[in-house]
Amino acid sequence: MTRQIFMGFGADPTTRATIGQAAQRAGLPTDQVLQGTLQDAHDALTTIQTPEILVIDVAASPDPIESLNELADVCDEGTKVVVLGEINDVRVYRDLLAFGVYDYFVKPAEEAALAETLAKARAAEQKPTAAKPVSPLVVFFGARGGVGASSIALNCAWIAAHERQRRVAFVDMDMHFGTAALALDLEPEHGFRDLIENPERIDDLFIQRAMIRATDNLSLLSSEEDLSRPMVNGVKAYGTLLGALRQRFETVVVDLPRALAPTHADVLAQASAIGIVADMTLHSLRDVLRLVALAEAHAPEATIRILVNENAGTRAGSLDRTSFARGLERPIDVVIPQDSKAFSKGQTKGRTLVQAAPKSRVAAAMRAVTDQMIGAEEAPAGMWARLFKTGRR
Repeated sequence: MTRQIFMGFGADPTTRATIGQAAQRAGLPTDQVLQGTLQDAHDALTTIQTPEILVIDVAASPDPIESLNELADVCDEGTKVVVLGEINDVRVYRDLLAFGVYDYFVKPAEEAALAETLAKARAAEQKPTAAKPVSPLVVFFGARGGVGASSIALNCAWIAAHERQRRVAFVDMDMHFGTAALALDLEPEHGFRDLIENPERIDDLFIQRAMIRATDNLSLLSSEEDLSRPMVNGVKAYGTLLGALRQRFETVVVDLPRALAPTHADVLAQASAIGIVADMTLHSLRDVLRLVALAEAHAPEATIRILVNENAGTRAGSLDRTSFARGLERPIDVVIPQDSKAFSKGQTKGRTLVQAAPKSRVAAAMRAVTDQMIGAEEAPAGMWARLFKTGRR
């Protein structure tokens, strides 16, 4: 079925007429401007391909965001949704834009203003879209269990989000035993699994609903799946998901369990930097070398960093720093110094180590890791540059 250009649903005759007149002024067809509620729109769109531009009247809904959740399930990717409603609140407007709505008008909508928005939406559909540059993807995994790779990855994401002011997505790929949500005292969700099981539906709205928003700049994909449910075997889906996240966020940080690394070449292939976390044991040395070879095979363009965590504890077969570096046949990029006091503070409920002990040697090392993996901190911009750094999302 051919995709329609435009559809509109007005909950009352006056609104329907306004939508039709605005569409006509914008040069859009008016034969699919209908009288109907949000539920009517949902029912109609379930059986057809979603139009390029869609106007929805949510006046009868006390919670527009919640009401649009169900509609999102039947909307195809790329549809520009213009919402009409009765709530005159700037917070609602901002929340709707963040949700993915193209624009929001308080009823009664002004015909000329609505027509201008529809014309812009149509022009955007007709204009060839240039490929948006993708954001850096940094991947962390440990050479052994218990070396602190997850903690280092989360602190790196926190620094990027709150000290570098980037919009960061953190992906905890351990769906059964991941710790990211727990570390920030957040409730884990099942949205991550939904994304992997339905890769054909991955779009901005689906991602928005699946992610846990930790702060304004940091969002998580973190699950705590039932142990009776096996891991999702959706290797291709991870590549699709990470590609979508790199379009939406300024930095994507992935905590990849070591056991999954050999079967997730699609994740490694997208990496701009790979951090391998180790303690200074003979076992770690062996597996760092193997993991470096794996990373080089699947991500030849990625920067590979060796990160030694002295807080992993003393184990049998520990080597001194010189012997460990000699065995690597390459320098250690960052050493996280031993500081049990700082790590103890870092275990405070809902806080990262960098939050709990910001002036510690360990926090300084975490910032060095962030420099190595994401890039050194930029010099502060002037006020106007900061204000106009990004356009409307």
